[in-house]
Amino acid sequence: MSKLASPYKVTWILLFLAAGASGAAALIYQVVWNRQLLMLFGSTTSATSTVIAAFIGGIALGTAFINYYLPRINRGHRLYAFSELAIVGSAFFLTILLPWLFKLYAGLWLSMSSDWLAAGFLRLFIGLLVLLLPTFLMGVTLPLLANIFESFQKKVYENTTKLYAINALGGAIGATLAGFIILPYMGIEVTYYVAFGFNLIAATLVFLSKKSETLQGSLLNSSTEGFIHKKQIKQVTSRRVLKKVTPFALVLSGITGLAYEVLWTRTLVLLIGSSTYAFSLIIIVYILAIAVGSYAMSKKIAFILQPKKWFIAIQFLIAAFALLGTLLLGYMPLWSISWFQVVGASFNSTLLLSIVFTMLIVFPPALLLGASFPLSMRLMTTGSHSVSQGFSQAYIWIAIGNILGAFVAGLGLITLLGLQTALLVMAAVNILAGCILIDKYSSFTKQDWSWGIGFIAAFIALFAISPRWDPLLMTSGLYQNAAIYMGMAEQNTDIKKITGAFKLRQYVEGEQSIVTVVERPTLRKEPHLVLTIDGKVDASNGKDMSTQILSAHIPLKLNKNPENILVIGLASGVTVGSITQSSKVKNIAVAEIEPAVVKAANEFRRYNHNALEDPRVNLILDDGRHHLSVSNVNYDVIISEPSNPWLSGPSRLFTYEFFLQAASRLSQKGVFAQWIQLYGISTELLKTEIRTFLKVFPYVHLYQVSAGDLLIVGSLTQLSRDTAPESEKMSKDLQRIDKKPSELMSHF
Repeated sequence: MSKLASPYKVTWILLFLAAGASGAAALIYQVVWNRQLLMLFGSTTSATSTVIAAFIGGIALGTAFINYYLPRINRGHRLYAFSELAIVGSAFFLTILLPWLFKLYAGLWLSMSSDWLAAGFLRLFIGLLVLLLPTFLMGVTLPLLANIFESFQKKVYENTTKLYAINALGGAIGATLAGFIILPYMGIEVTYYVAFGFNLIAATLVFLSKKSETLQGSLLNSSTEGFIHKKQIKQVTSRRVLKKVTPFALVLSGITGLAYEVLWTRTLVLLIGSSTYAFSLIIIVYILAIAVGSYAMSKKIAFILQPKKWFIAIQFLIAAFALLGTLLLGYMPLWSISWFQVVGASFNSTLLLSIVFTMLIVFPPALLLGASFPLSMRLMTTGSHSVSQGFSQAYIWIAIGNILGAFVAGLGLITLLGLQTALLVMAAVNILAGCILIDKYSSFTKQDWSWGIGFIAAFIALFAISPRWDPLLMTSGLYQNAAIYMGMAEQNTDIKKITGAFKLRQYVEGEQSIVTVVERPTLRKEPHLVLTIDGKVDASNGKDMSTQILSAHIPLKLNKNPENILVIGLASGVTVGSITQSSKVKNIAVAEIEPAVVKAANEFRRYNHNALEDPRVNLILDDGRHHLSVSNVNYDVIISEPSNPWLSGPSRLFTYEFFLQAASRLSQKGVFAQWIQLYGISTELLKTEIRTFLKVFPYVHLYQVSAGDLLIVGSLTQLSRDTAPESEKMSKDLQRIDKKPSELMSHF
């Protein structure tokens, strides 16, 4: 190594580490803000899309702002360090501001909730208000680092691309730390402090890099061996690319980037479950693949003479791998049962299978998405644009695409087309992103045209004949029910024989999840109906009837005047139906987050007393937590029936903050009841849930309502049983599970 390269190496390492630390901080913030804002907005797909749009939008604005001033900035070490410190200050201020914004949001929501468009803009406005300043500052940082690298005029393209890759790698590390370690075990406050620490490290490293340059100043100015000057860069990168078309290609690529993430997540949770670990795993693999792809391309980017040709080829390859992944997804339930038959069904075997499936589906196309960014930068580094400006402009256009992709995938694409078709359409969009860059100046050979036309023809053919996924297999919930299926099947193919005996009565790919109603074989006279959400059984007219009916009767018995009732989670509607049998009840509000569940509940009309037709029932299509946070109504009884606490969305209904919200909406002698599943959770987690409940409610009863379910009932006042005799309707309702009113308290 020459004496010239040595001082650069130290400086570059410091700058690369700064990029990694900054990326880690950004993803930690995103995880925390996503959690906090979804607590405010509710855990709906539209709310999630809004948070993503606000986060990426703020970064895009910051990048656009600094891009305008980059030609006037000489390196910018101090400005970068100031930006990182300002992120810390704005994020800290945000922790103080959030409680006030929550109150502002709740007040405005009540006047706008009837207009879904106005409500959507309100969420976007609050999201931007909360995130604009810190994300704007985040958008400033990476272009500034790119500008600093460009000032060295050595390996400009390679180092700028590596900068993006290492920033993404830092993001993957930050997401891992936040999702798996800091947030679950240490809480939000500590997570903030860790993010602050990464920002401070980034600022310090850039400051030290400036010191390193100063010490070697005379050496750096003494030679230009191996340097690539800006004038040369312009000559290398000036191409006959249609300037008006290139941004559209980048936007289309950006749309697919975010849309794929949403679609892959929605599909993979059917196979690996929707636990918080599963969601974190998908995000980490996605970001890691982008980092690896960008880094791999960094070695070649300066030597590629036809970046447009490479960009088109990579867009076609992304489409090919997306199409291949979509085909493979249909076979993965069969692979799952084979896997579990060989290694057994356990947490570790399920986690390992989850990693394998995620790597197969997500990693290859995400790797190519990462590789396409350096090429996007080359396409934008034309004319009078420097490399750092090309970097910024590519980032901006792709970010715009990301925002559109978040909304397209989250607000209608799935319900309109279905997951499988939506994935295929996104693959077609990748082909379109490549095709629109083809013009009469493109230097394609006859062989290139033959390969391109042949690829498109093959894609169209596979698109048309692609076998449809088997909905019974895809929603069989093998990640949870593998042991049950293995007990019924002796050979790998027997799983299809088992599901072949099921009758699919309803299958809806809804806004938040996939909901099915399946009729399973039974020796009973009446059909055995099972309602599943993302493959997990959430209700049935079989052994779940005891839990569903007692979840209504017990809390009503513990309140002498239960007039206003709130039920969080409709499911089969059996609990709501049992409540309608009480003549004391005047109003029943039902908060259900997924509209598809409402349709599924109609399949259980015979068992839920046709509850939704009762004039006292008011169906609220909203996250129950969000409804409590914005409502000004007090309830005599609140019954919360979320799914398991280890699932990503429902887990927010088992927290201290949620219990506080519920307590604040209880009438003077109100009662709150929470369904807790004994299966799938450890003894320690169960103890934690009960301890958390006791922190809010001083008076608590615990009931076992079935072999695998508990009902924990709490109040802010002394609990006392209503001794008045039950009505004939209520008594008859209990007879369905062979119970008498006098036996209710025996479950205590």
